[in-house]
Amino acid sequence: MSVATFEKSTSSLSLWKTLVTAFLAGAVSLTVWEIWATVFAPLYMGGELQPVGLVKSALGIGDQTFAAYFAASSGAFGNAVANAIHLLTGLLLYPLGYLLIARPVARVVLPRLSWLAVGAVYGVALYVFAMYIMAHFFAGFPPFFGFNALSQASLIGHVALGLAIAGVIEARD
Repeated sequence: MSVATFEKSTSSLSLWKTLVTAFLAGAVSLTVWEIWATVFAPLYMGGELQPVGLVKSALGIGDQTFAAYFAASSGAFGNAVANAIHLLTGLLLYPLGYLLIARPVARVVLPRLSWLAVGAVYGVALYVFAMYIMAHFFAGFPPFFGFNALSQASLIGHVALGLAIAGVIEARD
């Protein structure tokens, strides 16, 4: 086997391991999120957290804006699109964000920072993305929903999600 072939096979293996790790971290963290959002958050705020509803609001699913991009934007199709976006984000995009951005930046800026701290900070960053960028800028809600009970429950859920992502990735390293 030539050096080039060996390097190509190890980089493919590395890519495969990265994707498997991201998916496993996503599956665990999304499970943690869903348990928090559907079991514990209702005890705190009186209702479930609704990330799919936020996706629908942020993208305008069901209104004319979204209808311009998708012919059947309401009903089952709109729910399927919003659920697919939620699952893709949770299963791959958030874990890849941790693997490719948050952890490498933390290792350069604060190399002694524990994975627990990096995971918690990453969860806060995801919360800011969800509650400020998506909810405020795209969906038009007040920033952080005025930091009401829903927003507070979302913060706890996103920190738990960040910790779960970091924990799985740390365990697989």
